[in-house]
Amino acid sequence: MKECIFQYTGREMSNESFMKSGYVLIKNVIHTEKITSALNEIKKIEDEFNITNPNYFYENSLVDSSKKLLRRIEKAADVQPIGDLLRSKQVLRILREVTEKEQILFKDKVNCKLPGGQGFRPHVDGHFYWIDESGKRRKGWSEYGTDFISVVIPLEPSTIENGTLQLSTKELTLKHLGNSWDIIANRLIEENGYIQPEDLSLFPMSPIEMFPGDILLFDWLNVHGSQKNISQKPRRTIFATYLPTSYGDPRERYYIEKLHS
Repeated sequence: MKECIFQYTGREMSNESFMKSGYVLIKNVIHTEKITSALNEIKKIEDEFNITNPNYFYENSLVDSSKKLLRRIEKAADVQPIGDLLRSKQVLRILREVTEKEQILFKDKVNCKLPGGQGFRPHVDGHFYWIDESGKRRKGWSEYGTDFISVVIPLEPSTIENGTLQLSTKELTLKHLGNSWDIIANRLIEENGYIQPEDLSLFPMSPIEMFPGDILLFDWLNVHGSQKNISQKPRRTIFATYLPTSYGDPRERYYIEKLHS
């Protein structure tokens, strides 16, 4: 599968390939100082080792079972340099030019993928059921919108060796899973949106190698996952999801409901 890669040069960057494949990798657009500032704050959080913070998630190391690793940081945009980057004019402009819509930040996290970190099974974002505080069954992200796009900003080299993100195309999701939330969700494992084991062969995935300065955009319908990191190199990466401003600003409501679901 050929990667969709563009050198960002402004409006002449066509979104035709993005509309078909559901993803585009744009090289060398994020300034080094912004990457360094975000990375330094993440390392401080790792050093805190605060297992009581509900936004910090830990996992057992695959290479040392006695060691716990920071797996991800939720609400990462609450950390100032990360929030400044994700809401910057530069990132919002790229989103607008690729999607042809004004976008607003919906949810955000840092996946650390430290040496010994686990992988992520192939899944479709937002297509799962959850139970709210009153016991009502709710429909994933469709409670907040129906048109999401994720932004991936690598803070360190993200390679095959250390478990970089892998993507299948949006075309294959529409072909094999369907074109509506209900149809797609009912083909997945209900509680988490994972691809059913018998369907995995339908979604060949390409590893997307990325480096600091790059930015990857992918549609929420793209099947994606990653392999474990058994190298000695961390793969700290910002993952943020946006939706069109026409849906309002549901970020705080999402996190409140996530906490109580």
